[in-house]
Amino acid sequence: MKAILRYGALFVAVLVASGSSAKAENITILAGPVGGGWYLIGAGMAKIIHNSYPEIDVKVVPGGATANPPRVSEGSADFALALTAPTIMAYRGQEMFKKKYDKFGVVAFGFSKTYLQFIAKESYGFNDIDSAIKSENSLRLGAPSNTTLGAWAINKLLEINGTSQEKIRKSGGSYYQVSHNQQQDLMQNGQVDVLGTLLAIPSTDIVVVSSTSKIKFLTMSDKSMDALAEYGFARETIEPKTYPGLLKQPLPAVSMASGLIASNSVKADLVYKVTKALYSHAAEVAKIHPSMSDFMPADVAKPSMRGHGALPIHPGAAKYFDEAGIAYK
Repeated sequence: MKAILRYGALFVAVLVASGSSAKAENITILAGPVGGGWYLIGAGMAKIIHNSYPEIDVKVVPGGATANPPRVSEGSADFALALTAPTIMAYRGQEMFKKKYDKFGVVAFGFSKTYLQFIAKESYGFNDIDSAIKSENSLRLGAPSNTTLGAWAINKLLEINGTSQEKIRKSGGSYYQVSHNQQQDLMQNGQVDVLGTLLAIPSTDIVVVSSTSKIKFLTMSDKSMDALAEYGFARETIEPKTYPGLLKQPLPAVSMASGLIASNSVKADLVYKVTKALYSHAAEVAKIHPSMSDFMPADVAKPSMRGHGALPIHPGAAKYFDEAGIAYK
């Protein structure tokens, strides 16, 4: 709570402390729910931007990973925190997005990453999630609640492997969509054999479950990872040091990266200023939130961080990258 109040105070200061003689400019940043990680990140960015350019007043507005791209595309917000997969789907008009929302450009992607991970009891009969899914009648899976991107990702993985929640249940298997705490309970109480998460690493869910149960990580097939990559996931490797004593060897996985997008309705010079403020204060950006500790300006503009170039760079951001010698093409 103290952290929230502290960032809230900083946010208020950003709104009211414009003493520059330059023409005032007001921008909005869509974040996440008030008090959540993304909201604190948005407030931290607002402070850095305003300190760099006192004429820019920044308002942080609650939002969400699937709501933010359409709102920025339609011009009801200037900037937004975003995740690669739903942002690419919004840009293309896929899945939960019934039309294209493509009137925006990228400022950065790669502030932090979330990984699709599956664990099972050590004695479980399968070593890969694809085989477990295809077993259907013997599958007992705990997944995130159905309003989350984690639930969407796991349902998409089921589809890739030719099945669904309904088919699994009809064949005698079990498929639970519950909160993270309930997922942990299901595994610890023996109601599920497999647990799926879409979280930053190391996942608290996995660490908690491993404290009371012997577990193993399930691999994912190249076919499934390649199919998920079509929706904006990136192929990654989780190193054993991430889960000391639990992960015995490097684990191929897929991830989504978080980033910042800007509406095409925002002037290029203003996006340039915002981009420059964040990239030239990388050390401060990395300290905004623990999940951003690996922020590296040289990496977050690369095509590989935005769906292998599926999302365009905003012209204002491109202007700064050209000036700073940051590769983005």
